[in-house]
Amino acid sequence: MGSAGPQFYDDDAIFATYMQHRQRPDNPNDTLEKPVMRELMGTIDGKRILDLGCGDAAIGRELLDQGAAAYTGVEGSAKMVMWHTRPGHPTYDRGLELSQRRL
Repeated sequence: MGSAGPQFYDDDAIFATYMQHRQRPDNPNDTLEKPVMRELMGTIDGKRILDLGCGDAAIGRELLDQGAAAYTGVEGSAKMVMWHTRPGHPTYDRGLELSQRRL
């Protein structure tokens, strides 16, 4: 297993650490990335969103809840996609299309 590129999060220890930090209220995804991305997107009502390198696809759930017509997330990590497309996870069966691809 490589430690760089799309397979980075497929390492069990790295994935576990990421998921632990992602749940914190002050995580970088929510405090740094999301505000900038939302500002750049502008109004999302009725828009179809393509997210390359979607990670945990948390923003996809929010965008759909706030009026986006569709959300497609493409992630290089097979482990990340499997985690977030399992039954019982908030992204499962919510209209999010997630797939694993080498970016």
